[in-house]
Amino acid sequence: MPNHVHLIVKRESPDAAKRQLVLAVRGLSRAASTGGLWEPVPPPAVIPDHKHLLRQIRYVHLNPCRDGLAPDPLSWPWSTHRGLAGAEYEPWVKPRLLARELAVPHTGFVEWLHGYISADPCVALTGTPLPRADPAHARLEASPCAVRDAVLSAAPLASPTILRTAFILLSRAQGFRDHGLLSRALGITHQHALRLAKHRDDPLLRAASLCLGDPRLRQHAATTPRVGMFRF
Repeated sequence: MPNHVHLIVKRESPDAAKRQLVLAVRGLSRAASTGGLWEPVPPPAVIPDHKHLLRQIRYVHLNPCRDGLAPDPLSWPWSTHRGLAGAEYEPWVKPRLLARELAVPHTGFVEWLHGYISADPCVALTGTPLPRADPAHARLEASPCAVRDAVLSAAPLASPTILRTAFILLSRAQGFRDHGLLSRALGITHQHALRLAKHRDDPLLRAASLCLGDPRLRQHAATTPRVGMFRF
């Protein structure tokens, strides 16, 4: 959120959970150069059971929607909900692990969880659909700018190499085969672009494809400081 964060962690004691949040805040401060912006971390609240855990997860993921910051929990870029839906490369929270913590079956878990979270008056009473990627990566007649935004949405914290790889893989899946043009867009050599095109990273391509095919997943990409030109 713009003025606070929510973090749900699995730890043996409240003190251990607090130490983890302190470390996370320090890391954010260093990355964003925010200095002493943060207030002291308060004592964490213990979540007593699976029922309360599910309610807390729903509250955290709906927080930006209830504050009018995003129309859908999938649209908020600083939420693990996107990763659960498969729209982030190397997500922090894996569906199978969360299903285990909630003591529910893994099969159909993501669809069930998203339906439960998105069926709120601030989003849609009947819920919203999950993003879908065409397994054959059918062409969407997407522009290079849309491909770039999809890549940045799927892997906002990734290294330049991963971003370049994703851009080339998704561009090729959309029918862009001119490696000279792709290399110039990325500011790399033609040979470098050819090497990246030989990589196979299905999770990366799937996450970027989901972001390309669903506007909810890339609506904040234009505000990402790293967008600028195509160069990653």
